[in-house]
Amino acid sequence: MGKKVAGCVPVRKGENGEWQVLLVQSRFKPDIWLFPKGGIEKKEKNWDAALRETMEEAGVCGKILCKLGKWKGSNDQKLIMYLLLVEQELSKSDTRWKERNERPRVWLSFEQAERTILQVDTSIRRPELLEMLLLAKARILTLIDNAPESYSSDASPEDENDSQEYEEGF
Repeated sequence: MGKKVAGCVPVRKGENGEWQVLLVQSRFKPDIWLFPKGGIEKKEKNWDAALRETMEEAGVCGKILCKLGKWKGSNDQKLIMYLLLVEQELSKSDTRWKERNERPRVWLSFEQAERTILQVDTSIRRPELLEMLLLAKARILTLIDNAPESYSSDASPEDENDSQEYEEGF
């Protein structure tokens, strides 16, 4: 059975009012830019792991808007990803951002992010990254841009029995 991994697709509105997405550089394949993710610890909720890993790898935190879905990643990883509305970006001097000296991060428009994901050689391309990106863009449009002004995402990002569903879904 593959390792269970959780992560986020971090988004924010840029100064020009356009949505942006955050990518971090892979530590093992520097040509690949991806979304922050990492292992789920024992007794840790999937979304808590996603938030923790996003803070450690990308130095951002915020509010989970929804679960984006599940994917099979490289090395037989079982990925569960969330859409994260970034509310705080840590500086390079903030020690809560554990991988600040190991991984560059970059904010890009969705179109720039798509080009960045697709520019790598097809032998190492990660098709799930493009799926996550496109789904995040679609969810933003339905959850936020077309939502009433009073929109709030206070609901749990997962179903109660999602950990069981996680096992059965693969």
